[in-house]
Amino acid sequence: MLEDNLDLVVGDEQTIALPGLGTAGYMWQERVIGPPDVIAISWSRGFAPGIEPAAIGVSAPERITIRGVRPGEAQLRLIQVRHWEPDEAPINERRITVRVAVSRPPSEAAARRPTVASISQCCASWA
Repeated sequence: MLEDNLDLVVGDEQTIALPGLGTAGYMWQERVIGPPDVIAISWSRGFAPGIEPAAIGVSAPERITIRGVRPGEAQLRLIQVRHWEPDEAPINERRITVRVAVSRPPSEAAARRPTVASISQCCASWA
């Protein structure tokens, strides 16, 4: 089982690609542990437009998008199961602790903000 941490700001989204096994009947499902209104989840399944599978019969990837809705913390449990076998253990599992903040800490926000020196260096390389 993989365990990860994800830090978001309200309104931010993060998409995670998960290996698919749809051709064998397995699909990823989520379970939110903790306050359910801290994050919003959406799924997309299949190959992106213009991407061809490597071979016929290859399972398509599944992508989960996690959006920060309000400040707080929730644990997201992702399991890969066959929905018609509810008593069987998942073949894959991943846990993600998601922390949602109102805004980025000042030190992190400053690190993301370009400085005059970094802009100058960037623009000098265009000449």
